[in-house]
Amino acid sequence: MKENFAAKYHKILCKKTPDFLSKYISLPILKRLEGVGLLCGTDWTPLFHNSFFYSRLDHSLGTALIVWNFTKDKKQTIAASPS
Repeated sequence: MKENFAAKYHKILCKKTPDFLSKYISLPILKRLEGVGLLCGTDWTPLFHNSFFYSRLDHSLGTALIVWNFTKDKKQTIAASPS
């Protein structure tokens, strides 16, 4: 469900993910964010019942997609992706 939610959400932000982004998203400095939740630890406590997991890597890709959608500028898109 994790990937399914992120993939659907990213399609809303930008219909087509530019090919050049996969090179940057796969860098170790960004891949390390794949298992880190964006929801401030609520993924790991029984007090909350999140229905999806959205990682900091997902967030980085999402911000890059928003910038790409509006600017189509590669440099600005890459600058937007680090989280």
